[in-house]
Amino acid sequence: MIITIKREKIMRKLKLDEFNKTSGTSYQGSVMTSLTSLKNILGAPSVTYADIDSKTRNEYLIEFDDGLVATIYDYKEYRAYDDDEIIEFHIGGFDKRAVNEVRRVF
Repeated sequence: MIITIKREKIMRKLKLDEFNKTSGTSYQGSVMTSLTSLKNILGAPSVTYADIDSKTRNEYLIEFDDGLVATIYDYKEYRAYDDDEIIEFHIGGFDKRAVNEVRRVF
């Protein structure tokens, strides 16, 4: 899925078989949003873990048009939350640019 804003392609959701592009990313910052908002912009999460005890249950793997990769994930939400609830989603990347690019979209 390619996301466009103002007729400019800015990012795409990575396919699960492209997971290796995000290997080694780490927490860089966060964004307050809801899973519904993420789904409206990015579609279904790239990865969903069914176990409520998982550190992450919903994760997006994205790549920007300049090759920058980022992950967006609900870290340590050890509870069932409503998709419309505003929570802290962590942003992973290789550097802080990932945070800036994700926040541009949200």
